Amino acid sequence: MYRTGKRDKDLDFEIANPSGRDFYTIAVDGCLYPTSKSPKRCDYAVFWNESIAFIEFKLGQPVGRTTKVPDRIQQALNQLIPTIKRFEQHGVFLDETKVEAIAFVSRRLARPLNTISVQAAKDKLKTAFPTLKVKFKVTKSRTI
Repeated sequence: MYRTGKRDKDLDFEIANPSGRDFYTIAVDGCLYPTSKSPKRCDYAVFWNESIAFIEFKLGQPVGRTTKVPDRIQQALNQLIPTIKRFEQHGVFLDETKVEAIAFVSRRLARPLNTISVQAAKDKLKTAFPTLKVKFKVTKSRTI
């Protein structure tokens, strides 16, 4: 999955599927859940086999001008966690479901990425979902 930037570089994306496996996408924020409702939700969910990836894009203003990467990670978590909780409450996850939370937080991630921020995010997810094994990924890559 990656944003194409053809229409609006911060809203447009395309899904590459070189494996040809079946998958399904859900536009979560503004489609499955109205944008006016609180709490905010993540942007998309992608399902395949026993896996589901929840995706939040935080790619607006370049990092450094107004918002730092750790702040964007926190903003993304504040949308990913309520979405995953809602899906969990509705019984979407089975014991074998692999859950991934992905935050696209910058076009220009500094290297090395602040590991303290990423570890804090992982800890927050572990606390929020003690029975789920939620993997967390922060990336500037335009693919998952």
